[in-house]
Amino acid sequence: MSDPKLVFLKFDSAVCGPCIAMTKKGLLKELARTHRNLTLVDLAILDEAGEAPAGTSFADAWDLSDDFEVESTPTVVVLTEAGVEVARHAGPLMRSPELTKLYGTAVKNAQRLALSSRNSQKVRAFVKAWGSAS
Repeated sequence: MSDPKLVFLKFDSAVCGPCIAMTKKGLLKELARTHRNLTLVDLAILDEAGEAPAGTSFADAWDLSDDFEVESTPTVVVLTEAGVEVARHAGPLMRSPELTKLYGTAVKNAQRLALSSRNSQKVRAFVKAWGSAS
């Protein structure tokens, strides 16, 4: 089974020390470069002035973090292509083993989800065929 397409949403803030350190470390960008199935989306909640980033309103930035139930920054939420959350990490990811574990968990959960979906389709087809045969 090939690795599923994943979206890593990184919620951070320019006024958050751990967020700045995590960005400077660059592990998420490196992971995105080495895994073609991964898209990294950097979502800054606040800019250097402590306001919503240019092009967004304060309400938009906070609404998005509320939608994903982000309680602190940095937080990384991993989604499938269909938008289903398969992993999450709150706090800075400063070491490769932590990031490798998060990626592995996300891949495994996404594969289980895909397998479950395929099995559900097979079961529905079987029930439909069996139901029409009686």
